[in-house]
Amino acid sequence: MPVEWFPIPILHTSVKLTLEAPSGMRANLTRCYAELQTVDVFPSVAAIRRARREEKARAAREAKAKAAAEAEALAAAQEQTEEPKEPKEPKDGDAQEADGVATAEEEEPEEESE
Repeated sequence: MPVEWFPIPILHTSVKLTLEAPSGMRANLTRCYAELQTVDVFPSVAAIRRARREEKARAAREAKAKAAAEAEALAAAQEQTEEPKEPKEPKDGDAQEADGVATAEEEEPEEESE
């Protein structure tokens, strides 16, 4: 009940503000706006949690797809820049001959003709 000095027409034309905690805002809004008879106007806590969970899952799927695409692009770029590997050389003395290094057996003393 309003105090005597509070003008009654203000209560009829506006929403009365209260000092209730924010947790009571849903009840305040439902009470103040009589045309909103159902609580369905306000989303339930479960629906909000479900929407947030779906949003996080969607973001995770998009991030995973983006990371996979970046990995494929990186692998393709590495394949293009990679030089073809040469076949391995045998480990015996033939390896030195293949490199152009002469071995002691191959060197023949040159004969000087006078």
